[in-house]
Amino acid sequence: CSGSHDESVKVFEANTSAEIASFSGHGKVTSVAFSPDGKLICSGSEDTTVKVFAVGTGGEVVSFNRHSDRVTSVGFSPDGKLVCCGSNDTTVKVFEVETGIEIGSFSGHSAGVFSVAFSPDGTLICSGSFDKTVKMFTVGGDESKTHTDSKKDSRCRCYLRMELSQSRDGFVGSCIGKLHAESDGTAPALLVSS
Repeated sequence: CSGSHDESVKVFEANTSAEIASFSGHGKVTSVAFSPDGKLICSGSEDTTVKVFAVGTGGEVVSFNRHSDRVTSVGFSPDGKLVCCGSNDTTVKVFEVETGIEIGSFSGHSAGVFSVAFSPDGTLICSGSFDKTVKMFTVGGDESKTHTDSKKDSRCRCYLRMELSQSRDGFVGSCIGKLHAESDGTAPALLVSS
């Protein structure tokens, strides 16, 4: 699937490149993600909204508007029940797909968040920021807290390969690889490998 500054989200057939679905409903699209079962698409936009669409029907499932600046990255939990989103407002938010209810809001970055992802077990969210840090947040209840990298917290390891490129507006970053959960028994960690 793809998101565009023409304010659309499109799905293409992989073998033929034929467009098989198109969704609209918010501003310039900055990020898209498929649900693990491939039945839903989540999109983030410059208009501060996150929308979830049903691939089969083309209908909007839920809309989430709790950021104060553009949404730069979205991702589904491994079970497809949650969506996390990062924003230029420096926060990471988590909401339920079924209800649109926000179940978590995490801060700690001093600049915009450009990448978010769930751990394979869905208990952690990893975020990358223009402040040149990677943070991990525990999802759920009173245990939500920020984990830092191994130089600041010996109980936690967070590995992420990031690429930065110069653009007209500054630096643009991207995460490359796959998340892996690790733990030494005292704290969770993520490993992103290519």
